[in-house]
Amino acid sequence: MSNQAEHPTLLIPGPVEFDDEVLQAMSHYSQSHVGAPFVATFGETLTMLRQLLQTSKPQSQPFVVSGSGTLGWDFVAANLVEQGDDVLVLHTGYFADSFADCFETYGVHATQLKAAIGDRPQLPEVEKALKEKNYKLITVTHVDTSTGVLSEVKALSELVHRVSPETLVVVDGVCSVGSEDIQFDEWGIDAVLTASQKAIGCPAGLCIMMYSGRAIERFKDRTTSPRSYFASIKNWLPIMQNYEAKKASYFATPSPQLIHALHTSLTQILARPLAERFSIHREASQRIKSTISSYGLTQLATKPENQANGMTAIYLPEGMKAPEVLPNLLKRGVIFAGGLHKEIATKYIRFGHMGVSVVDPARKDVDKALAALKEGLEEAGSSWNLHKDSNMSGDESAVEAPLMQEPESPRNSIDDNSFISEEGQPTSPNAFIWALSIAAGISGLLFGYDTGVISSTLVSIGPADLSHPLSTLDKSLITSSTSLFALMASPLAGILADRRGRKYVVLVADVLFVVGAVWQALTGSVTGLVVGRSIIGLAVGGASLVVPLYISELSPSAFRGMLVTLSILFITGGQVVAYVLGYVLAQRYQGWRWMIGLGAMPAVFQFCLLLMLPETPRWLVKAGHESAARAVLMKVYAPNRNTIAERVLRDIKIEITEEESTSKLINTTVPGDDSWLWSMQFQHRMTELLYVGGNRRGLIIACFLQGLQQLCGFNSIMYFSATIFSLLGFTSPILTSLSVAATNFVCTLIALLIIDRVGRRAILLRSIPVMMAGLVLCSVSYHFLGFPAKDVNMLEQIHSATYSPWATFIVVSLLIFVCGYAIGLGNIAWQQSELFPLSVRSLGSGFATATNWGCNFLVGLTFLPMMEYLTPVWTFSLYALVCFVGWLLAWKIYPETKGVGLEEMRGLLKNDWGVKDSLDRPASPRLRVA
Repeated sequence: MSNQAEHPTLLIPGPVEFDDEVLQAMSHYSQSHVGAPFVATFGETLTMLRQLLQTSKPQSQPFVVSGSGTLGWDFVAANLVEQGDDVLVLHTGYFADSFADCFETYGVHATQLKAAIGDRPQLPEVEKALKEKNYKLITVTHVDTSTGVLSEVKALSELVHRVSPETLVVVDGVCSVGSEDIQFDEWGIDAVLTASQKAIGCPAGLCIMMYSGRAIERFKDRTTSPRSYFASIKNWLPIMQNYEAKKASYFATPSPQLIHALHTSLTQILARPLAERFSIHREASQRIKSTISSYGLTQLATKPENQANGMTAIYLPEGMKAPEVLPNLLKRGVIFAGGLHKEIATKYIRFGHMGVSVVDPARKDVDKALAALKEGLEEAGSSWNLHKDSNMSGDESAVEAPLMQEPESPRNSIDDNSFISEEGQPTSPNAFIWALSIAAGISGLLFGYDTGVISSTLVSIGPADLSHPLSTLDKSLITSSTSLFALMASPLAGILADRRGRKYVVLVADVLFVVGAVWQALTGSVTGLVVGRSIIGLAVGGASLVVPLYISELSPSAFRGMLVTLSILFITGGQVVAYVLGYVLAQRYQGWRWMIGLGAMPAVFQFCLLLMLPETPRWLVKAGHESAARAVLMKVYAPNRNTIAERVLRDIKIEITEEESTSKLINTTVPGDDSWLWSMQFQHRMTELLYVGGNRRGLIIACFLQGLQQLCGFNSIMYFSATIFSLLGFTSPILTSLSVAATNFVCTLIALLIIDRVGRRAILLRSIPVMMAGLVLCSVSYHFLGFPAKDVNMLEQIHSATYSPWATFIVVSLLIFVCGYAIGLGNIAWQQSELFPLSVRSLGSGFATATNWGCNFLVGLTFLPMMEYLTPVWTFSLYALVCFVGWLLAWKIYPETKGVGLEEMRGLLKNDWGVKDSLDRPASPRLRVA
C-alpha cells in the first residue's frame, strides 16, 4: 500500500508513477557532490546502468548528466558528428522530427526515412538508403512516445554493421529503457540515450546515456572541437570514469537527491532478472491491448510486431477528440496523455503502462485505467457502444470498424444545384444568417460607395469650390489618403477585434464613416478633403478587415464563401449607387458635397441595426462567454438543429484548447497589470503567426492575394474611371463609369452563386487570364488611339478631347477586365480569414488587409502619374504583367478551401502549401458545419 498523498494515477508515457522508496530517496539529506558517501552512490549507479543495458565491455561508458532526455540528442549531435556530416534518422513519429532538427542546429545534414503513421521503416528501405550515401550514424527511436511504435533494434544493427560498418548505431531509448530488452554489447549498439522519468521509475531531471568504445573513439578522432560546452564528451568523460572508479571529480554539479533516487530505482529493477521484468511488461501490454480491442478501439501501431510494451497509442472513436475524453478520465482518477503526432493530435490518446504501475500488481493501476477508459468514452459519446464480443480481438476487420460514424447521405453531383444533407443540416442560410450577413454587409456598401463616389467627385469639383483647382497631385492625394489610413487601421483593427470583439470594431467604424462624410461635405479646402478622406480610411480599414471575419465566423462552411462574397456584392452595389447619385447630382451646384455627405446615412442605419445583433460565437467562446456562444449557434443552425450547434461549439472549444495547450502564456497572471499581460499575449500571437509554419503560409497566401487584388490596377479604374472617360471624349463620363460599376456588380453576383460550388482556386485560375486579356486589349486600343498627344499635359486634354471609335474598344476591354476581376480576385482575396486558426485569425487578417490598403495606396498615388509619364499603353501592359506573375504564384501556393471547416484549415497548411492535399481531398459526403 502506497504512503503517498491521494492523487490521480499518472498513466502517461512519462513521467510515471514512482515507488515510495524512490520518493523517499529524493528526500535524502544534503550531501557534498564530491564527498566520499555520494561518490560511492554515484559510482554504484553507473555500474548498475551497465547491468540494465547489458554491457560488460570496459571500453563502453555510462553517463548521467542533469537534464532531460532531449539533452541526449545534443550529446550525439555535438560529439559524434561534425558540421557537414550526413546522418540517417529513422522516422516513426514526432520525436524523429525533433532529433533531426537537433542535428540541423549543429550544421549536420539529417535525412529522414519516414514510415506511415503507426508503422516503421522496413529493413530493405534502410539498406537501400545506406547504400546510397555515406552516413556517419543512423538513429532509431526504440519506442516513439508519440505513436507507441516499437522498432526492431537488433535486426537493424545487424543490417547496419553488414551494409555500412562505419556507421554508428544510435538508439533513442527514452521511452523504452526499463520496459524493453536492450542488449548493448550483443546487438552492437554504439549509443543509447534515455531519461530517468519513464520506465526506469525515477523523477525527471536526469539524462542517462551509454556510449560504446567505438563511439568514444569516433569522438576522439574529430577534426573540430565539439560545438557545445556543457554537452561535450571531452568535459564529461573523465568525470564519469572517475565517479565509476569511486573518485571525486568535478565539472558541473550533479543532483545528489536525484542520483540517490536513481540508485534506489535501479536497485529495485535489478533485484529480479531483467528477463522477468520485460516479461511482466509484455504480458501487461498484451492484456491492455486485448481489452482495448474488445472495446472496439484500434491502435496507431496496428501490427503486433510494431507495438511497444510500455505504452499504447489509442485511436478515439470517430467524432471524438482527446479534449473531450481526457477530462472524463481525470474525474475517475486517471490521467492519460493526449495525442502528440502533428497530423492526428486530437484523434488519439496515449496510455503509459510501465514501471511500478505494471510490476507492482497490488497497485491495480492498470485495472483502474481500463475501467476509467470504458466509462470515460461512454460519457464522451452517448452514441458510442462498446464492442463486447469476446472474439472481436481476433477479428482484425471488426477491430478496425468505425465506432461513431454519423449517418451519411450522398451528396449530389456538382452539376446539381442542391445538397442532400445529413439529417438536420442546413441546406441554405436561414433568416437569422441572412440578417447578420446583410447587416454586416452594409459596411461593404459604405466602402463601395466611397470608392465610387470619389470618381464622380473628382470630375465634379469646380475651380471655385476649394482653395484652388485640382492638380494631378491633388487628385492622387485625395484618392490615396483613404488607402494610407486604411493601411494603418487594418492591423490595429485586428488587435482590437481580438480584444473587444468583431462587432465592436464595426460600430467604431460606423462612427468614423459618419464623421468623415460630414467633414468632407463641409470642408472648403483640399487639405480638409484629405483629412476627411483619411477619417474615412480609418473606417474602411477596420470594416474591410472585420466584416469578412465576422461573416465567416458566423457562417456554416457549406455557404461561407457565398456569404463573404455577399459583403463584396454590397461593395459593388455601393459603387453602382455612387455612380447613379454622381450622375444625378453632378450638374447641381456643389452637388459633390451631397454625394459625399449622403455616405453617412447607411452608417447610422448599420450602427442601430448592429446594436441588436450578436457577437460571433468563436470570439464569445474565446472570451469565456460559452452560454452566449451557444445561444448564437442555436439561431445559426435553427430550427431543430441543437445537436449540430453543440457539435460546432465543441469543435470551437477543442480548437481553442489546442491553441492554449501550446501557449506559454496560458497560466500567466500579473495581478493589477492587465495591459502587460495583454501585451505579452499579443507578442505570443505575433510569434505564433510568423513562426508556426501553417500560420505563416496562410499569411503569405492572404497577403499575396490582397496585394495582387490591388496591384492588378482594378481600383485605379474605379477611382479614376470618370477621369479616364473624360479624357477619351465621352460626353457623360460618370454615366459611362456606371457601366463599369454595373458590370462589377453583376459579375460579383455570379461569383456569389458559384464560389461554394466551383471552388476558390478553380475560379481564380480561370478568371485571372480573363483579366489579362482585358488589360492587353486596353493597351492595344490606347496604342491605336494615339493617346495622350505628345507635349500636352494629360489632364489638360479633358476639355479638348474628342471621341474616337477606339475609345469604345477601351471601354469594352475594361469591362472584360472588370468581369474577370469581379468573378475571381475581387472576392476570393476577402476569403482570407478562413486561412487562419482562431488564435491568429484577426491578426493575420489584419496584416493581409493592411497589404491590400498599402498596395491600394500605391496604385492610387501612382496611376495618374504613370498614365502621364509611362503612357496608358505601358501602364496597362504593366498591370497585365502583374496578373501573369500572380497567376503563376496562385497556381503554386493557393490551395482549394471550398467546404473546409474553419477548425480544419490549420491541418491543410501545416506541412506545406496544401495544394496537392486540397485537390486530392474527396468531396464531403455531407454538409460541413464549421
